[in-house]
Amino acid sequence: MRNLFNKSKKSHVNLVEQDVEVTMNVDEDSSFGKQLQMVYLTKEDLIVLKQIKPWVVENIEEIVKQFYKNLEFESSLKEIIEENSSVERLKKTLIIHIQEMFNGTIDQQYYEKRKKIAYIHFKIGLEPKWYMCAFQDLMNSLLKVLNENISDKSYFYKAVSATTKILNVEQQLVLDAYQSEVQQAHDKQEQEKAELHQKIKDTSEDLAAIFQESAGSAQSLVHQLEDILSSAQQGTETSENVERSSQNRRRDLQEHEKQMEQMEEKMRGIKQESSSLADISKQIESIVSMVTDIAEQTNLLALNAAIEAARAGEEGKGFAVVADEVRKLAEQTKKSVSNVTGLIEKTNTQVGKVTGYVDDVQQSVTGSAQNMKEIHQFFEELVEKMKQAKGHNNTIESEIEQFFHKLDEVNQTFGQISTAIDDLVDMTNNK
Repeated sequence: MRNLFNKSKKSHVNLVEQDVEVTMNVDEDSSFGKQLQMVYLTKEDLIVLKQIKPWVVENIEEIVKQFYKNLEFESSLKEIIEENSSVERLKKTLIIHIQEMFNGTIDQQYYEKRKKIAYIHFKIGLEPKWYMCAFQDLMNSLLKVLNENISDKSYFYKAVSATTKILNVEQQLVLDAYQSEVQQAHDKQEQEKAELHQKIKDTSEDLAAIFQESAGSAQSLVHQLEDILSSAQQGTETSENVERSSQNRRRDLQEHEKQMEQMEEKMRGIKQESSSLADISKQIESIVSMVTDIAEQTNLLALNAAIEAARAGEEGKGFAVVADEVRKLAEQTKKSVSNVTGLIEKTNTQVGKVTGYVDDVQQSVTGSAQNMKEIHQFFEELVEKMKQAKGHNNTIESEIEQFFHKLDEVNQTFGQISTAIDDLVDMTNNK
C-alpha cells in the first residue's frame, strides 16, 4: 500500500492543480459564517479535503472500527448506545458522516444536519468530554491515513490543516449545540427558578399573613383562656365556699337531727306518761264509783236510821240528829264524788287530746327527722359534688396552665417561622 500511495504522491501536484468543484454557501454575517472565517476554512481547504477523500474512503472501515473500539474504556457509552440504538447502525451513520466532511460542500443543509446530530447527542446524554475524546481519536486515525499516503511536506501540511479545520468546525457545531441546549436548560431553570421565587414570595407573604392572623387568633385565645382560667379559679373558690357552707349546714342538720331524735324520744315519754295518767284516772274512777256506792248506802242507812229514830220518839231524837248529819255527809260526799267524777272525765278528755296532740307531734317529728335525713343526704351529695367540681376545676386550671406553656412554645415557633419567612422573602426579593 505504501507503494501505491507513493505513486499518488508523485501525481500530487497535478491533483492540486486539477479543477475540483466545491461549494461554500454560508452567510458570512451569520454566526456559522464567522466561525468558518475565524478558523480560516476556505474553498482551497474544501478542495484539499475532496482530493484526499479517496484515501479516507479506502480506510473508512478501519477508522470507524477504531472509533468504536474506544467505547471499551467507558461502560456508560455502551449503555447509551444500547438504550438508543446499536453499534452496527451507528457505524453506518458514522461512515456517511465522515465521508460528508470530505465532500467539499459546506452549506446550510450541512450545518442543519450537523446541528441535528449534535442535538441528538445532547438528548441521549452523551457528555462533551467523551465527544471530544472521540474527535481526537478520529483525528488520530485521519492523520495516520494522511501520513501513510502523502510524502510531500507542503501538501501534507495543507491536508492536515484542512482536516483539523473541518474537525474543528464539527466540534464547534457540537459544542455550540451543547451550549445552546445548556443555555435553554439554564434559561428554563432560571425561569422556573424565578417562578419558584415568585411562588415562594407569594406563599411566604401568604404564610406570613396566616401566621400573623394565627398569632392574633392565638393571642385572642390566650385572652379567652385567661377568662376561662379566671372563671375556673372563681368556680374553685365558689366550690370551696359551697363545700364549707354545706359542711356547716350538714353539721347544723346533724344537731337538728339529734334534737329531733331527742324530741321524738320525749314525745314517746309524754305519750307513755299520758297512758299512765289515763290508767290512773280509770283507777280513780273505780274508787270514785266505789265511794259513790258507799255514800248512797250511807245515805240509805241514814234515812233508815231517821225513820227508826222517828219511831222511837223522844228517845230517838238524838239518834235522828246523828242520822241526819250522816245523811248530809253522805250527800256532800256524793256531791264531791260527782264533782271529782266530772274532773276525772275532763282529765280523761284532756289526756285523750294530749295523746292525740302527742301522736300528731310525734308524726311531725318523725317526718321532720326523715326530711332532716334526706336533707343531710342531699348535703352529703352536695359536698361530694363540690369536691368533684373543685377537682375538675383544678384539672382545668392545670390543663390551661399546660396549654399556656405549649402556646408560648407555639408563639415562639411562630416567631421563628415568621423570621424565616421574612428572610426567605428578602432572599427571594434579592434574586
